Amino acid sequence: MAGMGSETEIEEGALFATQLFSRQLPASESAALNAALLFAIKDLFEADRTGIERSNLRALGGWHSQLGLHRQPAFAPLVTHIDAFAAEISRRNGYSTRHRLAITGMWAIVNAPGSYNQTHVHPGSHWSGAYYVQAPEGSGDITFTDPRTEAMMQPLLHEGPRPEALRHHVSVPPVAGRMLMFPSWLQHGVKPNLSRARGGAAERVVTSFNLSQQPLSGPPAA
Repeated sequence: MAGMGSETEIEEGALFATQLFSRQLPASESAALNAALLFAIKDLFEADRTGIERSNLRALGGWHSQLGLHRQPAFAPLVTHIDAFAAEISRRNGYSTRHRLAITGMWAIVNAPGSYNQTHVHPGSHWSGAYYVQAPEGSGDITFTDPRTEAMMQPLLHEGPRPEALRHHVSVPPVAGRMLMFPSWLQHGVKPNLSRARGGAAERVVTSFNLSQQPLSGPPAA
């Protein structure tokens, strides 16, 4: 039987795509921003060393701040970057122009060597994100899990590495000055911090946040 001929006869599409947006702030912007955020987060840690426990494990050295950092002046410059990023996502996705993606929660997480974050989702919001303040080498990739559990029922074998679009788990290394945004329903976790840096330089420091679509004329986000 003759072959199918030119590959141009085959059309490929993608259904139910999961979006992951990334933006790397230039060093000219991120250096001063990260230094100020690191100072503010250390102050928060000193004032509340216990913090709260969510996906972090306090017993292993994972610290999680209280919520609501977006209302603190020290985090206002970061809020400005997040708002601009969220507005661009709204534009690209054709969201209602009578609404905006507004920050509804923000917190800081500090992972000491050996600590990690369990796989979780962020209920009650539309989009979530992370901004890396300090991320030494080996401090723990964020790992996203395919939400289509049925797609994992019968794995296929591949020659060489599986193409990223066909993976069921995708890891993204943290980079200081990088911001990620993804749907709040997307399962994600953080691998253990295996940094070999010394002292506080070994800590993985991130500011995370949630956003929800809200009317432009409505009350401000909580």
